[in-house]
Amino acid sequence: MEDLEKLSTDLAAQAAGIQVVDQASASRATEIILAGKALIKKITGYFEPIKKKARDSWQGLVDLEKAELSKVEPIVNALNQRVSNWRAEEDGKRRAAETAAHRAEEEKQRLEKRSYGRSGRLRSRPKVSGSGLKKRPRSSGRRRPRRLTMPPP
Repeated sequence: MEDLEKLSTDLAAQAAGIQVVDQASASRATEIILAGKALIKKITGYFEPIKKKARDSWQGLVDLEKAELSKVEPIVNALNQRVSNWRAEEDGKRRAAETAAHRAEEEKQRLEKRSYGRSGRLRSRPKVSGSGLKKRPRSSGRRRPRRLTMPPP
């Protein structure tokens, strides 16, 4: 490793001092490029077996983790599904109870409204006219608009 570090610093020093201005300097730069490519191969060759061992070790850990998780995850997922089903069922029951209570309240209000007249007093019996004729129902308070007639020309 120390050899690689020394070779890297030497190459960097050689490359820093070169300026390509003529054929001789271009040839010298080409030699540095070739030396750099050779150094890249050395560095890659040095680290390749180390990376392979590290990757194999990592893969072994991943496989162990997966084996342990495969024992626990199905249990957790099954319980999670049961809890979700129960909550959905309880929510349905709650909504049904709320709907029933709402309908009962509406019916109660409707019956109370029916029992009280427009005056707001409780009616004991329906009003009956003495003549036995049915009275015309009262209007809603809105009058019909008058027809406008145009004066003759």
